[in-house]
Amino acid sequence: MEETANLTDCSTFSQNSVSTSDGTNGFTPRSILFLLKKHDEYLLAKAKPLQKHFSCSLNVVIKDKFEINDLIDIIAETLVVIDDFEGPLFEHLEQRVRSTPKIIQVRGPPAFIDACDKLSLETRKRPLFCNAMTSMVFFCDVKNNKRKKILMVNLIRHMGGSVVHHVGSRVTHIITDHSSTGGYEYGGTFNLPVITTDWVFQCWSQRKDLGFKAGDISVVDYTVKVFSNCYVCFIGFTNDDVHLRRLSENGGTLVALNDIKTKRCTHIVVNDCEKSITHDFLDIDLADIDPPIFIVTSAWFWKSIIEGTVAKESEYLFNNGLRSSYSKKCVSPSVPLLEENGLLNNNNRCSQNLFTNSSPNKKTCKLLELVQTEENYVNALSTIMRIHECTVDPSQVGGALLSEGEARIIFGNVKAIYEVHVTILAELVKCAENWSDADTLIGPIFSERAQELLDSYSPFLRYYDVSNKILTDCEKENPRFHAYLQLCKNECGRQNLKDLLIRPVQRLGSTTLLLKDLLSTTPPSHPDYLKLGEALWNIEKVMNSLNDARKDIADRSVIFDVFNLIENCPSTLISSSRTFVFQFEAQEISKAPETLSRRGDYLVFYIFSDCLEICRKKKEVVATTKEGTFISDKIMKLMHGKPYKHVILMKFSTLRSINNIVCTEDDGKEDLFGFTCREDGELRERHYFFRLIKHKHATNYNKIVALTKLKKTMEQIEGTLTFRPKIVTISAQEVGLNTSHSPRRLTSLSTFACRSKVFMKSIIRNTDNLSPSITQNHRKLSSIPKSLSLDNLLTELQDDQEVTGPLRTASFPIGGR
Repeated sequence: MEETANLTDCSTFSQNSVSTSDGTNGFTPRSILFLLKKHDEYLLAKAKPLQKHFSCSLNVVIKDKFEINDLIDIIAETLVVIDDFEGPLFEHLEQRVRSTPKIIQVRGPPAFIDACDKLSLETRKRPLFCNAMTSMVFFCDVKNNKRKKILMVNLIRHMGGSVVHHVGSRVTHIITDHSSTGGYEYGGTFNLPVITTDWVFQCWSQRKDLGFKAGDISVVDYTVKVFSNCYVCFIGFTNDDVHLRRLSENGGTLVALNDIKTKRCTHIVVNDCEKSITHDFLDIDLADIDPPIFIVTSAWFWKSIIEGTVAKESEYLFNNGLRSSYSKKCVSPSVPLLEENGLLNNNNRCSQNLFTNSSPNKKTCKLLELVQTEENYVNALSTIMRIHECTVDPSQVGGALLSEGEARIIFGNVKAIYEVHVTILAELVKCAENWSDADTLIGPIFSERAQELLDSYSPFLRYYDVSNKILTDCEKENPRFHAYLQLCKNECGRQNLKDLLIRPVQRLGSTTLLLKDLLSTTPPSHPDYLKLGEALWNIEKVMNSLNDARKDIADRSVIFDVFNLIENCPSTLISSSRTFVFQFEAQEISKAPETLSRRGDYLVFYIFSDCLEICRKKKEVVATTKEGTFISDKIMKLMHGKPYKHVILMKFSTLRSINNIVCTEDDGKEDLFGFTCREDGELRERHYFFRLIKHKHATNYNKIVALTKLKKTMEQIEGTLTFRPKIVTISAQEVGLNTSHSPRRLTSLSTFACRSKVFMKSIIRNTDNLSPSITQNHRKLSSIPKSLSLDNLLTELQDDQEVTGPLRTASFPIGGR
């Protein structure tokens, strides 16, 4: 059935193609007419196979401007190829196609070339410029702008797409201008791309590109945001930076309080937790403002971000006299605090019904405090579990807030901890209800569950630092998750999730203090005295085991940080049996050939439980940092790549002695030390000498402290060594170190040489952009004999004098312990 609706009636759905009398939708042209503004050799060459296939005539008209009279002599069954879909001529052709699609067809150059490649033509009711939107079905929900909606529909159909006037299963894209439309809500519910009209205009701008498809343009940059066309004013927030950032990220516009009457404002968001609201806000008369302004709570703002669509304002109206109704929507479904055992519920608080038949003494009060804190802790764990369930629930609008992996890391083993403490609380309540000062035992409740506490807390506390970092990253990078946490504050007593997740870290410590108080109020003759002591000992044992496990994990993780900072670091450094101990920095002053790196190089010593990793600071790092500054290793890694280069991984078995080098009183050098090394099977010992570098931002940089700590580390694996580690005190003169030269001159010359080398490297990298005269001078510089290069100059300076002063630089420890 042919469509006879007016061109401007976009609400009527029609197919783009029409069937012919023989049941097919093919079109057989008798003539092909080109109406072009300039000659197109490629287009005409493409037409030859199609002309031969249909045995039709081929006519070409090239003019700057076409008139309707140019179509007077057009014959039946003509295919018109036009390179511009606008103007009176195109409008006339469009009307001809709509009225007699079997007689005339209109194509743009891209669509015509596609037809030539397929050697077939479809009978379409509308002109077709290209096939960029083939198989795409759009629902256009543009309100209050009928002309724009008509234009969108026409452009989509000219690019091969279809437009429907009702949303349904066939719809692939929804086009709208703001988030308050039904199409936006439908798209969010069924996870369809909801895009602005700018996306269609961008596709139309690339319509002439051969092979272009609308899917090539990402819809991410054109997605309609939550607060599009929302003009929001915030009232009563002391720190509204987060609100302003989230409003801007989601397409909203901020309106100041003083501009509500003069500028457009759609929503006023009030902090419903703030008891005092500014008087200026209360004095504003909003009765004469049209359209009306919604005055809502902050829950409306965060709920809209979570669901990805503007929440219903009627459910979040602020009840301060400016609106007659107010309702508060719960964040998550209500979950009983305990399982259905009737021991504890919201209507029967244990703290209100205990000890009704006994006079409260000091021990009774301590037990009541223990029960009350345990109840609060169980409630906190229950809240964490409800938050966990909601964040991974895929049925909510917009899908789950976190992936299963992220949720598993953040919330850890909370469920197991919850189950243990529910049992403990139930038994405490039972003891309190049947309280008898003479024979009630509290100690077994904890001592019998020491292993359960260890098993449940261990996975959570071991990776607490990692989960805390993941939580911070998710809050920054996931706006929906951040909005949900803000919304949860009303249920969590204004506490955030981080405050709740630290409760398991603190609980065992507070339980220990309460058990100590109970023990102090229990007579030694009481049967519970020994049980309480046993419970206290077991809880402390669990705490010490957990603390040791956490420290062990932290020490092992440092190995990976060190490995990632050192270029060419051997993979054997990473070992499950190795832990990091401490680090320090020094400058090598050994004489060739017995040098680890080179004389004057700055070295970093990483001491592990069974070995010593020595790496060298790169010259670029040393030369470009200023004296007295402190830059972390992670920043250095971003600035210069890996800041260190591997020198040697030294086993403790090769370190025969640690040498404390002392100087005469006139020398005044107290930071010299050395190592005496010999591999198994070697006959000759090697001696290396260094000068410790002190830095105000690092600890343990006293020479004696550092060397003693190294010796104690070696003694811990004494059973695997064939010798006893020792510190040998020797004088600088005995080992041939001359410390009489002034360090200042060498420091200046060394720094000058290093910085000059970096400067020359920058000249070499930018030679192509220099003028011919400068390039010629550079070639002269590059032809300097190797013996006079800056590297050799620096080496000669260091060989001529003893290195007793550092380069003017800072040290960069990675945060050793």
